[in-house]
Amino acid sequence: GETREVDELHLKGHKLITGSDEAKSKAPGISIIEKILADKIPAIKKQMPDFTIETINDLEEAEKAAKKPRAGLLTAISEERLRRAADTSKADLETFISTLDGMSDEELVDEGSKFAGDESKAAYLDAVNDELAKRKGEGEQSELAQFAVTLVDMSNEDLQASKELYSEKPEDEAYLQAVNTEIENRAQA
Repeated sequence: GETREVDELHLKGHKLITGSDEAKSKAPGISIIEKILADKIPAIKKQMPDFTIETINDLEEAEKAAKKPRAGLLTAISEERLRRAADTSKADLETFISTLDGMSDEELVDEGSKFAGDESKAAYLDAVNDELAKRKGEGEQSELAQFAVTLVDMSNEDLQASKELYSEKPEDEAYLQAVNTEIENRAQA
């Protein structure tokens, strides 16, 4: 139930003005960065997600310039940058994935070739491949459904010939199953 006042600097969207003579003349005796650095590392780490990137940069610069830079704080700054980069990357990937549905198969293949061999873009290539596989699966299901409809009109001899043909190829097991189902249906009738 405790409350604490927070400097405007700690709020997202706030940009620290540094370096100008006008800002220096209006600045209090101790800078905001110095106030932050006066805290212990756990307290600073807790506030870091609310800092702007400019504040993080200024904080790092000031800590590195200190007589005894704290390795724990510099590590925390690096971790915060990585966390922000990961959040951005995830959002970018989600946006990319949402565009795949509107691409043609050829466009997907072209898009996938852009990411081939780039380990940092493996998730993008996986997304393209997943979309292509999904489309292929949907196409195969549609093709299989159409095939099952044509079986009804086949003669018993043609069904047996189809059974033999599809028995030879393991990749055609779904078609073989459809033929067997039709043969069983006819036997029960």
